[in-house]
Amino acid sequence: MDQVIIPSVYRKPYGLSCHRDALPWPSLFLLPATMHCPFCGANDTKVIDSRLVAEGEQVRRRRECLACGERFTTFETAELVLPRLIKTDGSRQPFDEEKLRAGMQRALEKRPVSVERLESSLVHIKHKLRATGEREVKSLVVGELVMAELQKLDEVAYIRFASVYRRFQDLNEFREEIDRLAREPVKE
Repeated sequence: MDQVIIPSVYRKPYGLSCHRDALPWPSLFLLPATMHCPFCGANDTKVIDSRLVAEGEQVRRRRECLACGERFTTFETAELVLPRLIKTDGSRQPFDEEKLRAGMQRALEKRPVSVERLESSLVHIKHKLRATGEREVKSLVVGELVMAELQKLDEVAYIRFASVYRRFQDLNEFREEIDRLAREPVKE
């Protein structure tokens, strides 16, 4: 069997940049299906900009629908197995990234934090969970990771999350946490 040498014009450090029909050997690659437009549902879209985000863990793509002309953003990540969570009552459940994202978005509501920074924080949390090497981790570990990321993103969002997560009962608990936050430098 002959070896196929891919000319450098077709190689990119983070994937192919040309359309599969432009390749001289289209049958050799299984490229992903085209992206459907969230506005009109058409599957004829083109990528107008790609860049790495979240410290190289994600690809952010700006796309344009060729049918309706609307533009939208997609984020692509490699899907890796994350540990199951052990809840405080002892029950176990799979890690749910959407639940994590929703909780952080609630804390960040109406705060000046970009989607890219939120996504980067989610990537950090998932990376740290994978780095444990464990098949199961306590949900408290995830809560502490979220608090650490929110503290770096936005102190108001951190206090919002902490007040629910730690079940603050009165204003004194808020004051104590705010005072501790003012004294303690943010960990990177």
